[in-house]
Amino acid sequence: MIVYIQDHPSHAGHWIYNGYYRAWVKKGFEAKFIKSLDEIDSAEYLLMITDSWATESNLKYIEKSKNCFLFCSSNSFPKPWGLHPNFVCSLPAKTIEKINQFTNVVKWTFSEVKQEYYNIWQNVRTVPLAFDDLKYQSVDPNTKDFKYDICFVGGYADNGFNEKIQIMNETLTAFLNKKFNCAFSVGQNISHEQENYIMKNSKIALNIHDKYQRVLKLDANERTFKSLGINGLLVSDENAQIDKYFPDCKTSNDPEILCEYASDYLNQDVCSIKSKNIEHIKDNHTYFCRVNQLLNYAG
Repeated sequence: MIVYIQDHPSHAGHWIYNGYYRAWVKKGFEAKFIKSLDEIDSAEYLLMITDSWATESNLKYIEKSKNCFLFCSSNSFPKPWGLHPNFVCSLPAKTIEKINQFTNVVKWTFSEVKQEYYNIWQNVRTVPLAFDDLKYQSVDPNTKDFKYDICFVGGYADNGFNEKIQIMNETLTAFLNKKFNCAFSVGQNISHEQENYIMKNSKIALNIHDKYQRVLKLDANERTFKSLGINGLLVSDENAQIDKYFPDCKTSNDPEILCEYASDYLNQDVCSIKSKNIEHIKDNHTYFCRVNQLLNYAG
């Protein structure tokens, strides 16, 4: 069977849905990116789309699908973030209510689902982000010597409020001031091969979230899973999903404390920690695992 996937040509969606594409293929499906539901040319198919495509005129394609895996944005969201269209579903309530009646639709989102944010959608599932193990390679957990002490690869990802810049600058500056041997790549759009190299050749990976993720405690970024999948050792700011899925990960919103955690790790043999985390990611938190999760929800 073919699964049609909404094309995301840029930003985080590009990497996330390419990870899903490879996972569907590994599962034995034919996968195809489309720019419009009008491109569907098969009588039997699965859909993987976001709610931006679930308009009244497209409901016929959703209803005809064997299953539609529909990413749902919240119906409401705390201010100031809820004032930005990135965070709130634009569909009218009557359209959402029609979709709620479709038994073939699996509604899902990356974050922990709070009912007050999803007060029109029904039965939205949490399917977190994941590690793309079909594109990236993990470090040998028995590696002893590393080129760098700590790495960070990411961007500012401004969601309309420009809040992440300050958080990142404070955190990265703290590590640089303490003379860690850092491999920091910020907003450089490096290749996945370069990213893989940096993470494999660093003893520790650093993770930083946006302010809304810190305050609302909803979702972990993809870097969480990628860092643990490639590098195996993570220090991160505080996040509810990290606490839930990786309770042994050291977290703090205080850059000085993160530096202390990293210093402690530099003086330890971390092979067993890396081995445990990489194994846990590959068993539970790859995009292949997420495809299985979605299919299980579909019954």
